[in-house]
Amino acid sequence: MVLKARKDRIEIVIPKRDYSSGETVKGQLVLTLNQPKRARALRVELRAEQKGAIASRGIGVAVNTVYKSVFPVKGKGSFSSAKHNFELRLPKSAQEAVKKKAHGAGPVRWYVTASLDVPLAFDITDRKEITVDQKGLFDSSFVSRLKNTFKLQ
Repeated sequence: MVLKARKDRIEIVIPKRDYSSGETVKGQLVLTLNQPKRARALRVELRAEQKGAIASRGIGVAVNTVYKSVFPVKGKGSFSSAKHNFELRLPKSAQEAVKKKAHGAGPVRWYVTASLDVPLAFDITDRKEITVDQKGLFDSSFVSRLKNTFKLQ
């Protein structure tokens, strides 16, 4: 009989997925490690991304980061299986936070990402999508940029 070692992992546990601008995302990072690991940091990140089409030798899709904020949970040290609480404050106006950089035709998607930064190895990561109210993102300037991009009248 061959025993497989379980894989090191991190899991983001959040009580809900729908948030409003200015709200705090509270949750836990659950580390499950086979053995203690030395790491540079345990971080949680709030990120907004938007997909957009690119045209160079064909059509492709690029992901543009339109908002990013990194929050350290614990600094350099030894990590073992444990739970770590975290809190992330969403921008007071999610729309305004992404408006300057959002230029693709796709919707803006928000993510909570966690990572254990292990030197000389792959980082242990997890990512959960959340929704943040973005009323008014499709304002008149966005619509005109969209029309110009696709040569619409």
